[in-house]
Amino acid sequence: MIQSSLLLEFPHQKNLNQVYQLMKTRLSCIFAVWIVLLIGFVVAITTRACAEEGSDFQGQITSANPVAHWSFTESVALADGTSLAPGPRGPLHPGFSVGNTGIALKGGAHLVIPDEGMESRFDFDQGDSFSVEAMVNPADLKGYSAILTKGRTSNVGFPSDNQNWAFRLTSVRGQAGVNFLFRSRAGERGPGDWHRWTSKVGFEVGSGWHHVALSYTFGKPDSLRAYIDGIEVEGKWDMGGATAAPPVVDDDEVWLGSTMGGNLSNSFHGTLDEVALYRRVVPGEIFKSRFKYVPPPLVLPDPTSGVLQVNMHGPLSSDGSFPNDPGEPLIAWQQSELGFLRLPLKYNDWGIREDWGTAVMVRAVTEIELEPGDYEFLIRSRAATRLFIDREQMVSLPKQKRGGGAHNLVKSIPDVVRPGMRPSAMDDVEKIISFSSLGGRHAIVMDVMVGGPRLRLDFGEPCLAISNATDMFQLLTPGQQNGSPLTDEGWLGFVDRIGKQLDAMDVEHRRQADQQRAYWDERHQYAAERLTRESTGRNIDQLVGRRIAMEKQKAGDPDSFFNKHVSPIFAEHCYRCHGEKERGDFNLQSQERLFAGGESGDAAVVPGKPEASYLMELVTSDSGDRMPPRGAGLNEKQIEILGEWITEGGRLDSAPVEITEVLPLVDDLTFLRRVWLDLLGVSPPVNVIRQFLKDGDHDKRSQMIDRLLADERWADNWVGYWQDVLAENPNLLKPMLNNTGPFRYWILESLRDNKPMDRFATELITMRGSTWGGGAGGFGVATLNDVPMAAKAHIIGTAFLGVNMKCARCHDAPYHETTQETLFQLAAMLNRKPIKVPATSSVPSAFFEHVNAGGRESLIDVTLDIGSMVNPEWPFEVVSDEDMNRIISSDQDSRVRFAANVTFSRRFAEVIVNRVWKRLIGAGLVEPVDDWEGHPPVDPALLAFLTDEFIRGGYDLRLLTSQIMNSKLYQRAAQDVPANLSESDRFFEGPYRRRLAAEQIVDNAWHAAGREMNLGHLTMDIEGRLAPDYFMNFGQPKHAWEFTTMANERDRPSLAMPKMQAVVDTLLAFGWRNSRQEPTSHRIEEPNPLQPGVLANGVMGSWLTQLTDDSELTTVCIEAESVSQL
Repeated sequence: MIQSSLLLEFPHQKNLNQVYQLMKTRLSCIFAVWIVLLIGFVVAITTRACAEEGSDFQGQITSANPVAHWSFTESVALADGTSLAPGPRGPLHPGFSVGNTGIALKGGAHLVIPDEGMESRFDFDQGDSFSVEAMVNPADLKGYSAILTKGRTSNVGFPSDNQNWAFRLTSVRGQAGVNFLFRSRAGERGPGDWHRWTSKVGFEVGSGWHHVALSYTFGKPDSLRAYIDGIEVEGKWDMGGATAAPPVVDDDEVWLGSTMGGNLSNSFHGTLDEVALYRRVVPGEIFKSRFKYVPPPLVLPDPTSGVLQVNMHGPLSSDGSFPNDPGEPLIAWQQSELGFLRLPLKYNDWGIREDWGTAVMVRAVTEIELEPGDYEFLIRSRAATRLFIDREQMVSLPKQKRGGGAHNLVKSIPDVVRPGMRPSAMDDVEKIISFSSLGGRHAIVMDVMVGGPRLRLDFGEPCLAISNATDMFQLLTPGQQNGSPLTDEGWLGFVDRIGKQLDAMDVEHRRQADQQRAYWDERHQYAAERLTRESTGRNIDQLVGRRIAMEKQKAGDPDSFFNKHVSPIFAEHCYRCHGEKERGDFNLQSQERLFAGGESGDAAVVPGKPEASYLMELVTSDSGDRMPPRGAGLNEKQIEILGEWITEGGRLDSAPVEITEVLPLVDDLTFLRRVWLDLLGVSPPVNVIRQFLKDGDHDKRSQMIDRLLADERWADNWVGYWQDVLAENPNLLKPMLNNTGPFRYWILESLRDNKPMDRFATELITMRGSTWGGGAGGFGVATLNDVPMAAKAHIIGTAFLGVNMKCARCHDAPYHETTQETLFQLAAMLNRKPIKVPATSSVPSAFFEHVNAGGRESLIDVTLDIGSMVNPEWPFEVVSDEDMNRIISSDQDSRVRFAANVTFSRRFAEVIVNRVWKRLIGAGLVEPVDDWEGHPPVDPALLAFLTDEFIRGGYDLRLLTSQIMNSKLYQRAAQDVPANLSESDRFFEGPYRRRLAAEQIVDNAWHAAGREMNLGHLTMDIEGRLAPDYFMNFGQPKHAWEFTTMANERDRPSLAMPKMQAVVDTLLAFGWRNSRQEPTSHRIEEPNPLQPGVLANGVMGSWLTQLTDDSELTTVCIEAESVSQL
């Protein structure tokens, strides 16, 4: 049972702990000590009694006289994040009952054991001996997995570095090693320091239950002994070195399963049992005797008639050792033929991809019926594989080869045993066995190991086929059915069918796994209450028309002296700092500020008196206060114009406006083409065009919009946009600067599931799910970057807040309010701990030499010292405590608080609305869309209206898109984009012309030719020998967004992929970025001579215009009765 003195605590639930802290503060010291001693006495008796009634293993621990012992054998009230789960159980683990339970921990959940005051059983000082042991079954290693720790809890009243002691697991060459940490206190031996010991070996995560133990005497650095599964393991002091200095000792709490306030990177993720603490050195013989494991007998399932059942078991520790009894499957499905393409995907409770683990075993079970005679079975696999027929093992294939990089010899195409048969895939092993049947039914079991340490969980082309010894091999099927022939055509047909089946399974499993919808529905209702305003308009067209009418009334005279002569000077030299911004508390666009002056207190303009006007003094100055501060300053003619203007009174005039008449609605064909390109990225097929033009329904445009928004290609059309905005930058091989994981798949699935955009941003910011397998965790990677989280903070700022912090990586931004500290505070929040400013985040001192020599003051400042520490803190307007406590718990980790501050703000909704508006209308209400500072919206009322609608609609991207597309504005004739978009008035008399994105051009080309991309696998590691963070596999691209850079570190011809390169060359010609080291919302769109050339004469264009047997162009030519019809 769990000790009665424990308080269950979660990162978002500290009420019990706060009560305890309050009790400690307000009760008298004597009374508190007596209460704690009494509780400890009762707990000790209860724990001992329960241990005596428990398993043999518990009895062994009890006989070793621990001062604290945690078993989890009774049902207790546990909150989210913690639950009772199967523990080590007999007969596999002798000494445990068959129903034994442990405690499962996830998400930073942990148990809290209050300290009992001075010299408690949990206090270990100089000379004290310390031993600890536990049964552990980690599901994942994230940094340091705390098993049992004291101090460093982030509790109020204790320093952040008060680590009394910590017993943990950590990664050692990809395995779980033993780790011990404590902080020495300052004294005669010097200042306090960290001292960490780590074992040199470990065990495989996901390989079941293991016993870990450690003993140490403080002050005797050579006394440390550690044990894994009864074997003493060596290690080293890898931080701070060995020390004889005394440890920190205080009254902070003991935590089981976490530390540092529930920080995920310092929490145990998995199941614990039988945790024990001793105030002595437990003899090594005792710890060596603890772990016992009896492998189970071989268990083979019985087949079901007419069914080919596939079960996936794991996660397993390696790729070479089959479990005799794999237990319950992780996932199960049925298929019609015995071959494999890929594993089904795993999703967490957010519906985001996660990794299955190091390795898994896939088991196919079926029953076949044969006529009497002789047969041959052909088995192929690149991994360890075994085949049982009628419970007798017939075949065993070796485990997968690995390593070698790109330095292997290119293998010749394997020979085949039947004419026309498909050769085995690269690195697949093939074996044929003879089999004689007397007729009747035969049970088939085929086990395939997939993955392994530092390997992707890729299959190759494993299959089991059968032949009568003369005919073509056919994939094995249940009963007497005929399977697909093992030819290219037969295999590709199977791949197509099983691929669609797996895709459908993934969608179903993803949506079933997602447990967050209720939370987000409730949060959206609250956001609608707190963040919306009373908008003045009823719809888009009404607001656009109202603004046009108002602007026409107040438009200035284009021939006035100010508009003709003065305003151009201010626009060129002054408005950037004193119009778009108000540096020095001064705005040249305000008549009141002109006459009153800025922070200097001197009137910038004294009407009729240029010589008394501070503005004239500044523009004519020869000293360091001259304006404008950069460049040659104003010329004599410009100064003369300003003087003349002031002499005449220095009055501003409204800017003249050029407003065309509202443009007409487009015809049906133009609308249809526009809506197909905008929503699906391809042109409408001929049959759709004919049907739409014939349709007389007055609501047919709205119906077409709804139809296309429900098409999953809508998501594909958006992916390339978000890849640019979020700097998704996976590399084909070997990491380069700012490479990320392939979180493109998370983007796609989020859009297909129509996740609300505030949830979309939250998942990205909190970096949930797999890093290299397509989850949002891939966003957290920035290879070869010494401050990766600073890069992520900059991306998030531009994407979701319209705040550009690129300059702040090295210095305060000259034209933005953000500083270095702003960026690094955000980076520290994403880092979940203080962050150190590296040497690269500065400007060379030589840059400022001219200032030291008496020159003009520099426009940039370096305000953070190299090596300084910056704490996690939100630097912008903070979500109120009331709102924060409603949408998340106030003590969630800093990434969650970061995400809440971003998404529960009106600014976030405005930025998303503005992005969608620009994508559909061609110009933003705010320009540029990723840098709002100093760029107010041209139509505040319209932005406010759309923002309210977006929030009330639950941050639904499809709903917002539908609203914009159903407006008359979207359906009007297009107009040219202004030359200076960000400075233009943009009255939206009609949408602005937009160029097709590179992805749309490529996808349209294949679509128009009636061809599907069939270019092979986009990977340099077709054999699957290398780690996923080193060589990636992007599968077989079907859309342009699926491509990535083809560059390698030496541009070696041996690594060329000509088919892929032909598509990439076309994409590059039209502005696609093959490397996204930085985010962008603005691709280069100017036309260039390469574009028509690459389409007309490039390799891809040549493919698509050839009359081949798989081209619809060929079919059209054959069916056309005349050239004119063609």
